[in-house]
Amino acid sequence: MAARTAVANGNWSSVATWDGGTTIPTTGDTVSAVTFTVTIDQNINVASLTSTTGKFVVSTVSGTRTIAANITGGTAALAYGHEITATSGTVAITGDITGGSNGTAYGLHVNGTGVTVTVTGNILGTASTYGAVLSTASTFTLTGNTTAGANSGGILSRTTAKTITINGNVVGSASPGLWLSSGDTATVNGNVTGGGNGVYSSGIVNDTVGATITVTGTCTANAGAGVALNIANYVLDCQGPLVPSTTVPAIIAGALIG
Repeated sequence: MAARTAVANGNWSSVATWDGGTTIPTTGDTVSAVTFTVTIDQNINVASLTSTTGKFVVSTVSGTRTIAANITGGTAALAYGHEITATSGTVAITGDITGGSNGTAYGLHVNGTGVTVTVTGNILGTASTYGAVLSTASTFTLTGNTTAGANSGGILSRTTAKTITINGNVVGSASPGLWLSSGDTATVNGNVTGGGNGVYSSGIVNDTVGATITVTGTCTANAGAGVALNIANYVLDCQGPLVPSTTVPAIIAGALIG
């Protein structure tokens, strides 16, 4: 086990990308991109990836690319812990994903139309930014929980509709555990729980027409609802119990939320 750092922009598989210039990171290593962009061009298994002010990128996939690592966003704008720009194939991540300390230093940024992404682990927002942002039409499956941080949500879906499956729980904090703003088809095979800071701390927030949302577990309100919908023309199927708080219903639905 070693602490490894990038020393140049380049492919993961190139020894010239890495400190020492003779080996690439391996199992158990903690790996930092520092200020560079490292393209992951092979399957990897390390302890962790931290972007610092650079980032790690998967730009091309033939078949399935596997990434085994805990991933954390960085300290600078666009310093994604991991960015996926590939437009085909599958990227399979095993490990927890956590947002960084800058507002756009997401733990994971999916920015490739047509790619399939699977995550086995938990996605965690922070005081600064989202654990994961899904920006393009893709298929995304999380086996694990998504939890909002002190100020930012767990997962944000934006720009274009996508298919999202969460095999785990969705938990709001000061922001939603899952924020849908693209007319997505989202299925949560688990419980959804609101946070403690009003409507936009709800477990799930949807604010764009056309969404289809299915929750198989319990929807529980705190200061935020389990599910909050502030737009018309959606489909919501909550199959488990609805548990309100003393002041907030389990589901809030309407043209406006306040």
